[in-house]
Amino acid sequence: MVSTDGHRLSKFGKALPKGPKLASGVLIPRKGVGEIRRAIEGREAACDIGIHQGYFVLRADDVTLTVKLGEGQFPPYEQVIPKENDKIVVIAREVLLDALRRVSIIASDKTWGIRLSLEKGSLAIEADNPDLGNAREKLDVEYKGSALQIGFNARYFIDLLSEMASKDVRLELGEDLDPAVIRPADDSDYLGVVMPMRL
Repeated sequence: MVSTDGHRLSKFGKALPKGPKLASGVLIPRKGVGEIRRAIEGREAACDIGIHQGYFVLRADDVTLTVKLGEGQFPPYEQVIPKENDKIVVIAREVLLDALRRVSIIASDKTWGIRLSLEKGSLAIEADNPDLGNAREKLDVEYKGSALQIGFNARYFIDLLSEMASKDVRLELGEDLDPAVIRPADDSDYLGVVMPMRL
């Protein structure tokens, strides 16, 4: 499953040996995904899913939900996921999330712009706002590569990290105009991509 808004992307994959065999992908509208989520939230038992005559179908006990599929082509998302980001940091998810929340209080309400500065042994998170001042947090990390400064929308990282459950996350960076990849350190099934921004 993949979703994107042009600035960020989430991808989750899981083997389903008994799942439906699709000749090509299908588009499920955002509102439909919300309804599917509501129908199965908190449910432990298995449910049936399928595609039938232009609809996604979900059956869970006495509930049957159909969602009309979208038309058109999904963008070629594999081209957006960086394959060669060589600046890699593994960090505690809660530590990174809390630092981003604190620093982003100073960031602009419109852009949520923050700067990540990576250098040997540290990751600094900074926000500057001409009306409010600036905020900076420096985190100790195991990193021995070259230095990098890159801007991002803090809200995108906060959203991604809030949906992960792992103790540690893996942050993969390239150059200052390359998208960042973030994924649980112990799970390769899920990843998020965040496009950089100029500050």
